[in-house]
Amino acid sequence: MLTPYVPPQTSRAAVRADDMSPWILALSCWLITGVAALVCIPELRGSDPLVGWLPFWLVVAPAIDLVVLRRGRLIARTQELLVRVGRRRAPVRQARPLRWRSRTTRHAQPLARKMRTRPAATGFSAIR
Repeated sequence: MLTPYVPPQTSRAAVRADDMSPWILALSCWLITGVAALVCIPELRGSDPLVGWLPFWLVVAPAIDLVVLRRGRLIARTQELLVRVGRRRAPVRQARPLRWRSRTTRHAQPLARKMRTRPAATGFSAIR
């Protein structure tokens, strides 16, 4: 089979997507028609002895094929989404660094006043 000349600047994924566009169109039509048929005709929701479970062939199989054909685009979009979500995250707040407080007149108390001991109460009055 002859393949068209692809300049080195173009990626093979771009050429492959163009080659697969008729398949993608056909599978998309099959998927849409299958969903519409399942919604409108309840008999198609069951199983057939010849082909098996009909919803698989009408919806699931074309959806899987579309995912396989578009996996390159899906992976790229998923990576873009993850990058965007990672950028949206708020930065982690860190604890503020401790600052030494200057001793103001309100806080400045002589150390002797803080260290003063109270007389120990004796007997049952200390339990209160």
